[in-house]
Amino acid sequence: MSIIICGSSIAQTPARKPDKIFKIDQTIMEVLIEEVNKTDIAYKKITDPKGPLYAVPKKEVWKIVWNNGEIEEINPPAPATAKTRKPTDLLVSKKKAEEKFWEKSGMYAGARIGAGLSLMPKSAGLLEGTEPAYSGGIVVGLHKKALGIQIQALYTQVGYGVSVPLESTGEVTSIKGTQSQLLLPLTIVASQKAGPIRIGISVGAFGVMQVGTGGLKVSDANGSSTMKNCDTCSDKGFGFGVTGGLGITILEGPRHAVFINADWYHNLEENKDYRPGETSVNTHLGLLSAGVLFHFPGGH
Repeated sequence: MSIIICGSSIAQTPARKPDKIFKIDQTIMEVLIEEVNKTDIAYKKITDPKGPLYAVPKKEVWKIVWNNGEIEEINPPAPATAKTRKPTDLLVSKKKAEEKFWEKSGMYAGARIGAGLSLMPKSAGLLEGTEPAYSGGIVVGLHKKALGIQIQALYTQVGYGVSVPLESTGEVTSIKGTQSQLLLPLTIVASQKAGPIRIGISVGAFGVMQVGTGGLKVSDANGSSTMKNCDTCSDKGFGFGVTGGLGITILEGPRHAVFINADWYHNLEENKDYRPGETSVNTHLGLLSAGVLFHFPGGH
């Protein structure tokens, strides 16, 4: 008995290459796409080509790369020129720049130094002219934004000159002296931004008192001079007056300010002891000074 075995050959088609779905969230799916409609992309898994259909919404898909290499864009990304904002960008853009010194409120302190002129108006023909003056001291203040009040303690060395006619004494032709003073101005300050600088004005009152004996230089008719201490060349009491000035803040940070001031001090009483002759004098003072101010810790 012969057994004939008939083998039937079954023709097998090569497996289908997968398609690729690139999603907007950067994931890539390798699938067998069956249909693309208006809202969805239907596909089967490559591991189960005869299995059920699945779908992915087209709004989640960037592009399809078909198995033949063709590319079909579904939701193209924005052009490269349009910068995509990150959530942190919004936070940074809303963060305000830190306020400068005079835009804040709080207490401050600082130091200043300057020079200027003491002026003696002519009085009874004996007193006239200007002499150098020097000053340095501390500043303490309290301000709310650009308006504040401040008090200063300024050590000031004031010069003065006296001209005495020859016929009055027969010997003395001129007297020049210096007096050490303590100036205590109390002022109101207001400032306004003007381009890269800030301009401020100040008005107020001051007290003044002698803190040193000073010196006196006496010149006679022959041109020779003698120097001596001058215990009685200035009033030992407490004087007073009014003051005002103009200031420019040239450098301003969150915690400090650098300024230049031009101030005028107008004495409202005569000093009876400025008198080698029978007279008295009402002195005035102009100072140009520079300094720096700092916020106390905790200023806001």
